[in-house]
Amino acid sequence: MSTEDPDLRRISEEKFEQERGRGDTAQINASTDLTALEIAVFRGDRSSVDALLSAGADPNGSDSQRSPLAIASLLGHAEIVNSLLSAGANHRGGGITNDESAPVTADLPLKTALVEGQTEVVERLLKAGSDPNVVFTSGEVSLPAIVQAAGYGDRDILAALIEAGADVNATNDEGVTALIEASAEGHMEIVQMLLNHNADPTLKTNEEGVGPIEAANRNNNPEIRAFLRERVEESD
Repeated sequence: MSTEDPDLRRISEEKFEQERGRGDTAQINASTDLTALEIAVFRGDRSSVDALLSAGADPNGSDSQRSPLAIASLLGHAEIVNSLLSAGANHRGGGITNDESAPVTADLPLKTALVEGQTEVVERLLKAGSDPNVVFTSGEVSLPAIVQAAGYGDRDILAALIEAGADVNATNDEGVTALIEASAEGHMEIVQMLLNHNADPTLKTNEEGVGPIEAANRNNNPEIRAFLRERVEESD
């Protein structure tokens, strides 16, 4: 998974040094792309982040399409995530549209951290109250966090979501569960974890009726297919 992000790549180190040298501790000039806080977060400079927050910088202020918390989550700056949360950063939002007004998606920091495999950040956001059952949306696609984590095969993040109360049988719009996704992707350890937390191996997708066994078979994962069949037979 890559941390490449077009919004963040606009930031230059020269701009950071220029704005830092002005002594403007809260906000940079309105004509520039990002706030001083966003630049400090991008740099992973916790001391500057803390100083800016103490000087009154808005932890939710953003001149880009990601909040400071979403940037910190993207880059895995867990201690900065703590600082922003302590200062009142909104972990349930985190993004703006091109008209700089409406949220892009709920729990954008959590989504960003999950996609980038930032386990410690995911854990801290969940502890702060991010919804483990959040459904991420992108265009017409909706995907529960647990299904996305299962597809990536990320054991630690999946464990954090389950511990926080995620529904292991949650589905996307097509009826795909975390177990179906993990079976299709060949993640045996994830399949085992989900079953150990009462994932239902009999659930199938809405239109095609594809369950975990069929998904494993379609994607040439015979070991998972055999394991699932054994578990289903044991439960009968």
